[in-house]
Amino acid sequence: MGARGHRGIGHSISKTMHEELPFSPVEWAILTELPIRILAASMRADDTGELGLLLQQAKGLTELSSRANEYASSPLVQQVFEHYKSSGDGEAQTLQLSEQWIERLLPDTLQRAQQATEILTSSATAEDAAAYKLWLLETATAVCVASRTGGFLGIGGERISEKEQAFLDELAAAFEIPSSDE
Repeated sequence: MGARGHRGIGHSISKTMHEELPFSPVEWAILTELPIRILAASMRADDTGELGLLLQQAKGLTELSSRANEYASSPLVQQVFEHYKSSGDGEAQTLQLSEQWIERLLPDTLQRAQQATEILTSSATAEDAAAYKLWLLETATAVCVASRTGGFLGIGGERISEKEQAFLDELAAAFEIPSSDE
């Protein structure tokens, strides 16, 4: 069983993967679990209703894959994404996380992002570290814009709410990515 009794999230490590990348089993678990956490936290950054959650989840799963393809030159992104695909239950894990511990989900995810940044700083190439962090930040942004907040039946409302923008800003800070206003 993984953290908090959840089976599967960051649970298994293949020998080949561990030998190719310079991470301990605990570090690898943090790096491979973070994409799921970020998807779930992005879905819960603000209340978008049930339809909004479904739209965000679908967008997040699609973006995680398409953006992994954009970072095809990063061995780290490819190995993490391969781990995500091989577990086969990313959608279920995302839903499970997004429905439990909602009050802790965002702060815990940001803390894990900071831990991932420390791990990447000490053990990954600068290129792999940048690709991994941008992959996840861009995916989180796509999730947040997938459903409007406020308005009525999807009409009106904000593309990214203040709460979602605050989460994205805090995630960028955790990843040590300067904001566009700096």
